[in-house]
Amino acid sequence: KHDLDQALSDAFHAHSANSYAIHALYFGMLLALAAYNLLLYVALRERVFLHYVIFVIAVGVGIGSIYGLAGQYLWPDAVAWSNRALVVAFAITGIVGPLFTRDFLGTARVAPRWHWWLGLGACLHAGVLLVGLFAPLRVAMQVMSATTMFGCVLMLGCGIACAMRGAPGARLFVLAWAVILVGGLLMALRN
Repeated sequence: KHDLDQALSDAFHAHSANSYAIHALYFGMLLALAAYNLLLYVALRERVFLHYVIFVIAVGVGIGSIYGLAGQYLWPDAVAWSNRALVVAFAITGIVGPLFTRDFLGTARVAPRWHWWLGLGACLHAGVLLVGLFAPLRVAMQVMSATTMFGCVLMLGCGIACAMRGAPGARLFVLAWAVILVGGLLMALRN
């Protein structure tokens, strides 16, 4: 029995160490992306880079909240906030994601109707932010999940429409964002 307990303990510690290494690499890459784009924003003063920085940081906080790492390392004494940080972080991604999409794809010129819908999506997520801050947590999670699905479909649809219209960078946008948008959609469906 003692050998089995020791083997299980060793396996758990090895898994934990590997998990922390993967998370450290992931969050390190997010910080590097955020820092690089912040430098681009400071140098070029183009809003698209600032939107991307906010998006990346919010995704990091959201993912960190899912795994309990944000609460453990960023606000260990704020348990109530740890429970809300997930909704708040993903509401912020829902606000700046469409704004980034508008700026990156130039939807005001290329796709004015999509531009309007993206603005509506950002406003909708501003409401989700308020729900995340003040509504019961279960309600906030459900609202976040539903609106995340809407936002993911909206941004991916806009990217595809802009690619079909020959917008510069639209194909790259669809390729790069399809993974994260599909991931967000799957998370929302799971919730």
